Amino acid sequence: MTGNVPIDTLAENLLSLFPLFHGKIFRRYPEISGMQLAGYRALGTLTKCGPLPASELARKLYISRPYITRLVDSLITDHLVERMPDEKDRRITRIRITAEGIRRLKNMGTIFHDDVVEFLKGLDEEELAELNECLKCVNRILVKQ
Repeated sequence: MTGNVPIDTLAENLLSLFPLFHGKIFRRYPEISGMQLAGYRALGTLTKCGPLPASELARKLYISRPYITRLVDSLITDHLVERMPDEKDRRITRIRITAEGIRRLKNMGTIFHDDVVEFLKGLDEEELAELNECLKCVNRILVKQ
């Protein structure tokens, strides 16, 4: 329990935001080069974390190991990631984002940004101010984690 709000309620409220992003804000992602959203998530994770073993990438993305293998293979085919040997343990293969993967991720970021701006244009000044204050609080709290 957190104050007067049960932690399960907070979890449900946070999770309820995910479908809103894809249904109301990010509307154009299927048209972008045919790549699955999981591919973009993988590229973003590799950018943030650096080269990772496929099993660790799968864990961070909450996807199965068989699926990560297929996903990585398709990203390799598109020259967005590459496999490389681990410097300390040759039995481990790491997945690394390529320059083309970084370029594609930046392009997607621009499209997502444009979609968010378009969504925000539909809000009035009071809604924008309220949303801004809420987002500042959410960011302040989540950055601590």
